[in-house]
Amino acid sequence: MATHADEATSSASSSSRCHYEVLGVESGASYNDIRRAYKLAARRSHPDKHTTKDKDTKEKASAEFQRVQAAWSILGDEKRREEYDKELERQEEVSLSIAYEVSLSEMTCEEEEEEEEDDDEDR
Repeated sequence: MATHADEATSSASSSSRCHYEVLGVESGASYNDIRRAYKLAARRSHPDKHTTKDKDTKEKASAEFQRVQAAWSILGDEKRREEYDKELERQEEVSLSIAYEVSLSEMTCEEEEEEEEDDDEDR
């Protein structure tokens, strides 16, 4: 059985947009701000609102509505939001660490190239 932490982890890593982006709020937003944004996004993307549109538009609206619902299920619950925020923070640290390592490896390559150029000039 999946725990709230497991759901927050998979939720934080499986989508290209984080829940805060889906609802259009900052990560430090209050519960009331998140709730207000959720209601607005749910109304805007609700499938019943797109009954006269073409099939592609309906499908996009339905998918967006599901993302909005998923965001609210995490951010609307204090404990789940806390777990989600921790996972986002962990992912950010990992990303920064990888970016730092890549940056260091690029510096190393440049230094080696400069040394080779200096050796060529000395000859």
